[in-house]
Amino acid sequence: AVHGSTQDMRVVLVCALLAAVTAQPNCHCEFRPPSGGGFLAHMLSGRQASRTEVNEHRLTDLHQSVDVLQERLESKIKEREKAYEHVLDLENRVDHLEKDTCGKREFQCGDMEHHCISDLLVCDGSADCDNAHDEEGHVCENSAGAGSVLEGDINHNTCAGYDHMAHIRLTVIGERRRHWFQSVATLTVTMHFTDDDGHVHDSENHALYYFAHHHLIVYPSGGARFGLVCDFVGAHHDHCDATVVHEGSLEACAHAILTKTH
Repeated sequence: AVHGSTQDMRVVLVCALLAAVTAQPNCHCEFRPPSGGGFLAHMLSGRQASRTEVNEHRLTDLHQSVDVLQERLESKIKEREKAYEHVLDLENRVDHLEKDTCGKREFQCGDMEHHCISDLLVCDGSADCDNAHDEEGHVCENSAGAGSVLEGDINHNTCAGYDHMAHIRLTVIGERRRHWFQSVATLTVTMHFTDDDGHVHDSENHALYYFAHHHLIVYPSGGARFGLVCDFVGAHHDHCDATVVHEGSLEACAHAILTKTH
């Protein structure tokens, strides 16, 4: 029996060669590695450690690549959101420029033929424009839905008895949309007028929201004989150009830009 590493292997080979040449049947050669594993075990463990280290480096590189791809994806999503907002803003501007091509009670489909339909056909669940623009999501979104709050400072106030009012807040507390009249939503609104001394005057009013023009009409109620007409503007219709109107004369007596705060 021979113990050892590379040198021992050579001795074993020589022994085997001599046995073959001399034809000694009793010559028996055997290689027994040391109990600690010797050269072969050391070599195998070294290779295993090297492979583990390489795999760890590869995993680290993969994690870094995934992080980079995630950042790029998030950046692209933000770019698309900004582009979509820009498109909506352009559509609003085009609609504003082209709205005189349709009648007061009509809706501009936005196609090349400047197709107009009745505003009562907008958001009724059936596409009436050739391009289905009258049923698109951003058109049929209620900018003054239940829970909405709009407020702003009043300027150019000449409303008799209310000319000391400095601030207005609208809160939509109820919304109803009849299945047979989808183009208009019926709302319940509270109007809060705040005067120069900080006193608040409240009233509960009925209102209508027209999807075709994102147009809100708040009707007079109670002792306050004033109503309000509000046109939503902006890419997300988050602002409202409001005019306070006297019930009797229908004359505008105050103006405010209301911002959607909720």
